[in-house]
Amino acid sequence: MSRNDFKTRTSHAGPGYKTPGAQCLDNHIFEISLTTSSKSSWLESKIHQRGKELNNPLKTLFPNMVRNPIRVSDKLFLRQSGIDSFFPINSPTEVKSYLPPDLSFLEIDNNRVILSALKKSEEGNYLIVRVFNISPNPQNAKLTFFKEISITSVKIVNLLEEVPKNEIKAKIISHSHNELKISLEPHVIVTFQIESNEK
Repeated sequence: MSRNDFKTRTSHAGPGYKTPGAQCLDNHIFEISLTTSSKSSWLESKIHQRGKELNNPLKTLFPNMVRNPIRVSDKLFLRQSGIDSFFPINSPTEVKSYLPPDLSFLEIDNNRVILSALKKSEEGNYLIVRVFNISPNPQNAKLTFFKEISITSVKIVNLLEEVPKNEIKAKIISHSHNELKISLEPHVIVTFQIESNEK
């Protein structure tokens, strides 16, 4: 990990352990994406959003429902396989959609406040939402959840989902029904533990 035989440094800069293969010497293939913008700032050009869209492209899946006399443990098939492939698929009947044309579980109204994590809490039955401020200025944001979620309480926790020992430079401005208003200091990451009454 460190060497002590450089002309510019006669001592170690870290542990002197051997790490064979750590340089990853091999043939590698990389992809690069180039985008331009007339905006003078990377924040205004929304380059961070374009980068996330490139690295995490939307993938559309059309699952096949299991249509046979054998119940398959309520599993969803992306394509027929195994014994299920021997049963013919009946022509699908038209089903009226119960979902709206567009639906979002969470929307953030400020593109300088980025979602980092959205998950169920490790303990208890809470929703964990982690966001961070990518800008060098304080930011306010409104987080709007799906309309059937009604927030009953919110608190700031640390990355371990515990009460923080040190101050986290973020505030809960208010919450009502399915909206949470927050403020973050520059380059701050904050985790919220949200309790809700789902309708």
